[in-house]
Amino acid sequence: MQEKTVNAGYTIIERQTVGELGYVIGENKNAPAPYVTWCYRADTPNYFFWGNYKQTKEAAQKDFQRRIQKDLDLIKEMGGVRVKKHDEPELGR
Repeated sequence: MQEKTVNAGYTIIERQTVGELGYVIGENKNAPAPYVTWCYRADTPNYFFWGNYKQTKEAAQKDFQRRIQKDLDLIKEMGGVRVKKHDEPELGR
């Protein structure tokens, strides 16, 4: 059984890696915004950033899918190579 990942009180309930980045959905039913989607770098999968906080699981799932699709579209546009955005954290941070 895999240990659950928790970040800032949110339990990660879904995770998807897309190229060099990945996205998660976190859940904390006691938080003012009980759901969040965060980004992570594939080489540091437990360091989360760029959080989008949501009131419902459905809204979080929609945002999660939107973020994944945006990266898939970028990868396709770049010919299969994902280039680091200028404002992304450096690797290993």
